[in-house]
Amino acid sequence: MAKKTTTTPTLKKKTTTKTKKTTPPKRKKMPSTTARGAKRGKGMAVIAYFGILCLIPLITRASRKSPFVRFHTNQGLVLSLFATAWMIVWAFIWLILMVVILYDYTWIK
Repeated sequence: MAKKTTTTPTLKKKTTTKTKKTTPPKRKKMPSTTARGAKRGKGMAVIAYFGILCLIPLITRASRKSPFVRFHTNQGLVLSLFATAWMIVWAFIWLILMVVILYDYTWIK
């Protein structure tokens, strides 16, 4: 007996018209983000992380001249704000705990 082979019909792909690929516009590199721009603003970028001193680059307008300094000034300012908020929250928690503890011990005597 001979085996019968069955073939499956193949589907033909539909032909589509080719669309022209568009490339996104190239971004311009900012001149201050190079190594030379980072060297110039390195001092202001370091100062930006020392608490209230983060206002110095803003006052001297160094952050307007260099995106590198602007980035670090913004980060230093946000870090200072969060640290201040964190200290205030912990001061209130500490105050509440001390009032509760001292209030409880005054009734023992």
